[in-house]
Amino acid sequence: MDENKRLGKAHPLSLPGCLLLLCLQAASANPAGVQVIDKVIMIPKPPWSAVLTTSGVLATWLSHVNALDRREFVEQEVDFVLADGTRAGGLLFPRAGQAPLLLATFGFLADRWSKPAAQFVDDYLIRGSFPAHVLILDHPSSAPFLAANGELSLGGLDEGQMVLEVARQLRGGGAAKLELRISSYHLLGVSMGGLGVLYAVREDARSASPILGSAAVFSSVTRLDEVRAHELVTRGRVTLEPERRRALSPAALLGAGIFRDLREHFRSSYRERTGERLDWSDDDTGQRLYELMERRVRRLFAERKNGVAFDSLDGYMEFNNVCGMGEDVAVPLVMIHARDDPVVPVSHLECFEKSASSNPNVSTYVTNNGGHWGFARTYGRDWIAAILEAVLSAGAPR
Repeated sequence: MDENKRLGKAHPLSLPGCLLLLCLQAASANPAGVQVIDKVIMIPKPPWSAVLTTSGVLATWLSHVNALDRREFVEQEVDFVLADGTRAGGLLFPRAGQAPLLLATFGFLADRWSKPAAQFVDDYLIRGSFPAHVLILDHPSSAPFLAANGELSLGGLDEGQMVLEVARQLRGGGAAKLELRISSYHLLGVSMGGLGVLYAVREDARSASPILGSAAVFSSVTRLDEVRAHELVTRGRVTLEPERRRALSPAALLGAGIFRDLREHFRSSYRERTGERLDWSDDDTGQRLYELMERRVRRLFAERKNGVAFDSLDGYMEFNNVCGMGEDVAVPLVMIHARDDPVVPVSHLECFEKSASSNPNVSTYVTNNGGHWGFARTYGRDWIAAILEAVLSAGAPR
């Protein structure tokens, strides 16, 4: 199958042999005045130097090798206190002068120091000159979130609301305190972070004063209802049916080895944050994570004015499904997923695309290779940079 096709839609332009990575057609304005993305993302053949990363597992592994050295980025740390008392934080990389702001969240257990975040920092903030302020937020399942709040969140709707409130605080005066001049607000979500971004986009569109200009999600989760929470946080001992072996669970997070690595990072990050050790054994870590996440669900979502309430983490997970929300997207949104993603199956993108098929704001793309947030290793850093810069350009200031 030709990679250079939008899922479910014919590719409108063919450039045989062309190395152009991103072609921009004239943008048109919708009734709200927001620029609609009408782009052709050319998916190049992986170069010979990327022969190993045509394996989804290797592309993923090579994208998650090193975490950030905390000692080098202490001055970039920022914190926010939200209206309900939640403390959220991350790393801020400002640019000189006025520029767009990209708020990024990198997925389950991924904090400001995590390996997925480190890849982005190394590729685009250290080696390159990214044309935006960048704020990398801790995922609410991460150790710094536990250290600051005494509880954890699985993400999803909860994360979407947090990301949106951080953006609103910045627009409401927080940016000036941080000496930031922000021209527009944009989101980047990876894996579980993508689900939070999708909820933020929906919640923002429903608000009286929208703030977001555009968003991009890679390797994104779109539903949690196919896996129960106890399967997500145990040691990967769950027995999955053959067709579900790639479902979102520790058994699928590149196997038990990668999940153990994430938990070790969780422990070290917590110790760095508090000076205390987490003496959880491998046997009880999953259960403790489950309990801490369920505590937050019951505290925040026991009573809700809109009629949505949850008394368990499993109930919350069943609710977190954005597959039918594609038509509600009111800003330019690009979604990219690899067929060889060993963590989140491509069906997560496909279900969302069906509901967005008539929405010109949504552009969905499927690559043959790239693994789980391993696209830069397979197709090159410039390809991702071009996509993100196009997303920034497409979103009008609000």
